[in-house]
Amino acid sequence: MTHIAFPHLTIPAGEVDASDWILQDAAGRVSDLAAYLPDWDYGTDIVARRTLSVDLEAACAALGLDPAGTAFRVLVSVGTGEGSLPRRVRRYPSQLIKGKAEISIDLPGRTLSHRLRLETDIVLDTAGGQGSPIAPHESGARLWSDVVDTRLEGQEPRFPIELASFSKMFPGRSEAGALWMLHWAPGDPHQDFGGCVRLYVNSDSDDFSSRFLEADPLTLHTVMADVMTQMIDTTLANDGAADLLSDCEETTVGGQIRSWLDQAFPGQTLAAVRRIRETSPGSFRSQIQAAADHAGAD
Repeated sequence: MTHIAFPHLTIPAGEVDASDWILQDAAGRVSDLAAYLPDWDYGTDIVARRTLSVDLEAACAALGLDPAGTAFRVLVSVGTGEGSLPRRVRRYPSQLIKGKAEISIDLPGRTLSHRLRLETDIVLDTAGGQGSPIAPHESGARLWSDVVDTRLEGQEPRFPIELASFSKMFPGRSEAGALWMLHWAPGDPHQDFGGCVRLYVNSDSDDFSSRFLEADPLTLHTVMADVMTQMIDTTLANDGAADLLSDCEETTVGGQIRSWLDQAFPGQTLAAVRRIRETSPGSFRSQIQAAADHAGAD
């Protein structure tokens, strides 16, 4: 999992008791999220439930806040849709957590496809007196988070997405003005794709982030084209790209890059694609851009 350097203190994992997500369908069948419901289809509505408990005194001590006047909220976002990027993301109304919060979310089957991604965040509602200069103080500051991502169908690797304020993540840096940023570490294509790749979308841009979350086709196409181009181009810059990609499993970084290459340059060898990249970079990028219209589309 990617670790983020927040500009404020966060709640240690041990101070949050989070149960596993439990899923139940209309027939009363119950399953945990890892196993999922064996006979799910688009006509099967699901209710997802879990419980969160927070030791307020211990959490506030770790955050450098006075428990008197401090309150937390729980937020849940649900992502679904085909492809590496969830094509639809819905944010559910928050609720105050007073020691314990019971979370229950209705998930109509007609709104789901291919994968289910549940992200739970505990954020600051109000802050009591601060005893630390790096204590969180703004309402909505993220204090704790976890993500569970399960395929409903299909074999594509999962692509974590995070909505974040770039002005807070990159204070005083040029990245603060970007609309999105892909976080990944080139060099080891055998890493699990879902565990080491993350797309950050800048929440400071209300218009762009809203378009992204609402799955605007042009917005998703533009972002996907940039993601594919960046990862493919970086990989092909390595003289040993063919050897690096040859034995990568489907769910790895290399496996996903190889799949994108097959979509953008069908029937062509890696050597031929590298020649296109070197002699006609405009065509190289345009072919990837065209493939992005179909990669992960609903």
